[in-house]
Amino acid sequence: MARFEVVPEEARVVRLIFAWVGLERISLREVCRRLQQAGVVTRRGSTRWYASTLGGMLTNTTYIGHAIYGHARYVFGPPKLLRPLRGHPHPCRRPSVRVKVPREEWIEVAVPALVDPSGV
Repeated sequence: MARFEVVPEEARVVRLIFAWVGLERISLREVCRRLQQAGVVTRRGSTRWYASTLGGMLTNTTYIGHAIYGHARYVFGPPKLLRPLRGHPHPCRRPSVRVKVPREEWIEVAVPALVDPSGV
């Protein structure tokens, strides 16, 4: 069974990121610099932050209280479109392709909001 648990220190960092971008209007790279200068570690324990990671966080609806499941699905894809992985002589045996699912089929679950949706 899936569940959401708010980790106070991580929630503080998320709120800080949203405030910097939403209120101070600074760039994602500047947010990365500020986090690195403050010594804030990522969930994996690194002190290096990436703008792409922050971009994913800012577009994740879970932070405003809406977790969404089933918005994409993996289906078998045509093997001829795939090239072999680097260092492997053959393409994947079971190639799959990620496809979007219509919004009507999404499963939305209310979760604790870390950021006020009106301020985003």
